Amino acid sequence: MNNSFRTIVGGRSSEQQDRNNFPRGIEILLKKAKVDMRFKILLLKNPLKAAKSIDLNLKENEKKIIENTPKSILETMIQNTFVPKHHVKTFLTAKTAAMLALILTSTTLTPSYGGTKGVEADEIVHEDYIQVAEERMGVVQDALEQLKRDQGTYPSTEEWLSALNPLDEYIPHSYLYDPWKRKFHYEAVIEKDMIVSYKLESLGEDLNYGYDNIQCPIDTEKHSF
Repeated sequence: MNNSFRTIVGGRSSEQQDRNNFPRGIEILLKKAKVDMRFKILLLKNPLKAAKSIDLNLKENEKKIIENTPKSILETMIQNTFVPKHHVKTFLTAKTAAMLALILTSTTLTPSYGGTKGVEADEIVHEDYIQVAEERMGVVQDALEQLKRDQGTYPSTEEWLSALNPLDEYIPHSYLYDPWKRKFHYEAVIEKDMIVSYKLESLGEDLNYGYDNIQCPIDTEKHSF
């Protein structure tokens, strides 16, 4: 069997071995919390109860880690956790940790060429797209702030939807689109008939689910849907 085509079951790349040093029980908790909002709320409130709710038997060192991690840090860990698209449905609907653990030990690695080590193709592509989307939205946000300084207001939702480039004087038309070639989702926030702020995001790869929406990188909470 060619080593370039090994799976985790047959053999692991050095990157995979490093990643597997991370406590598996905590990895399961973070990934489920990433796609399951109810579970996320429970995990932030009571990590051990969250683990028990999916019949996950944490090791003693995992219990100490999860109990002693500040809520703010845990929330950041969840936010930064990646779940491949083809695993989302299972992590969202699975009732026990057994099925989730099985998923984490059956990931197929892509072939390696020219000495390059195998990696999870979906993860690399997805994370690259996320980075591009965030970088473009950062540029869009800078342009929106400059427009606000120059004209005293942000674009209306209608202007964003109807104009080819509502930020024409500030950035190229292409920067208004995410890596999936869709215009960034924008909505003006109106108070007392005045546009006081905006919401901005990429709808991600899959329009049927909101799990992979990508929030704007600057003042995320302020500008989230």
